[in-house]
Amino acid sequence: MLALAVIAAPTFFWFRSTAAGAEPFTGVLKVMSEPDPAAVFIDGTDSGTTPISLRLRSGVHRLVVRHGNQSEEVPVTVDENGSTVHHFKWSVGGSKMVSTGSLRVMTDGEAASVTVDTRQRGSTPLTINNLVAGDHDVLVLRNGATYGQKVRVEAGATASLLVVSGPAAGPQSGWVSAKAAIPLEIREGGKLVGNTASERILMPAGEHALEFADAALGFGVPKKVTVLAGRTQNVDIPVPQSLISVNAIPWAQVWLDGRPLGETPIGNVSASIGSHELMLRHPQLGERRLTAIVTTKEPVRVAIDMRRPQ
Repeated sequence: MLALAVIAAPTFFWFRSTAAGAEPFTGVLKVMSEPDPAAVFIDGTDSGTTPISLRLRSGVHRLVVRHGNQSEEVPVTVDENGSTVHHFKWSVGGSKMVSTGSLRVMTDGEAASVTVDTRQRGSTPLTINNLVAGDHDVLVLRNGATYGQKVRVEAGATASLLVVSGPAAGPQSGWVSAKAAIPLEIREGGKLVGNTASERILMPAGEHALEFADAALGFGVPKKVTVLAGRTQNVDIPVPQSLISVNAIPWAQVWLDGRPLGETPIGNVSASIGSHELMLRHPQLGERRLTAIVTTKEPVRVAIDMRRPQ
């Protein structure tokens, strides 16, 4: 079984070992901005300036882009061996930075003309990329009938709108609002449709087989969700627990996310998967703070020598 260790040294760090010869699952994240350069931070770490291409572990990351005193934060999903592009630009007047997503519009039967924010964009089936994240007014025109719908586009995800004819003519889409203790990507048929960090995601009415996952944490759960036209379907995703063990030389008091655990050695403390803050304190040797990433793949084992300087 693999283990994680955090060791006191002039510079503190944590790492997770991998099997001999194994390469971590990675993908490419490209970040661009108008204007550039803008500072890019991945999971709280300064990663350079735009335009930039980064190879990251697959899964969900926290992307922050800063230009002057303005900033934009979005969750991004990096696919294994894939490439994800995020484009940021100033809104009118340069007041803030915004990012983009996509909108897919579908109709049953004949094709229909699609207008987004008064701009004609083509005929169904239609996918519109690089839409500014936020609310958009969508009009679908077919055989003299016009159907309207306000659609929210999330950064890095694809919203879907289905319009049908007949007795139930009009937009036949609803929303999924998924909540979890950690950010999880949401996929359908292998295609990214959103993230649990989003308030809600527009999807065609009907039954959907969704996958909620964070590959880096070794967690994924399928759920069948029935979306009703014009309504929001709430979905709660419980996340599993794993174990943390902590030891220190000569000894230390330990807190996990502010909760006291007692004096080392401490073994097999249950914690939800995701990032956790550990604080170790010795009355003569001071404090040490570090981050442990709990996954379903292996227990976390932390070892630290309090006698060594930070």
